[in-house]
Amino acid sequence: MQLLARRKQLPINQTPRATRRGNSQASGEEQPAQEENKAKIGDSITLTANEEGLEIKVTVMTVQVPARSSRPLPRRARAAALLEFQLKLENVGSTVYADAPTNGAALIDASGQGYDATFATLKTEFNSNLRIQPGASQIGFIPFEIPKKAKLATFQFTLESGFGPLTGEWTL
Repeated sequence: MQLLARRKQLPINQTPRATRRGNSQASGEEQPAQEENKAKIGDSITLTANEEGLEIKVTVMTVQVPARSSRPLPRRARAAALLEFQLKLENVGSTVYADAPTNGAALIDASGQGYDATFATLKTEFNSNLRIQPGASQIGFIPFEIPKKAKLATFQFTLESGFGPLTGEWTL
């Protein structure tokens, strides 16, 4: 994906899936979920949590480059690109969703290098103590700071601050 100098919604082609996390085999490798979810930007993946009754339908709505930070970036960030993924989180379960969504997000480039979300103080970033009642939803952004030359490959999202049993995966 080419990073552009001005803010633009990027066209993205991808094939995400959910993988089951855990040690169901002695090797400890991640196992595909019973029904592999395949999606693209705009599609949804429903993730379950370790907590009974907690199910969140996650939709990756857009990727914005560059992201809008409410503060100037530090000098080291001038060699980096700040981008943001817009997500819709809809509680389709029977339990209140209380989490910090930024903790469960990861970005992987074509070389396999992983990036955690950054705290760029975006005005529309998810709250760190987000609560969504059953039947309700919330839209917010998760920011990432990556090298400008990085070629994006995969966006991943896991409930429970990254410790949930399923990971939604969107190939970029």
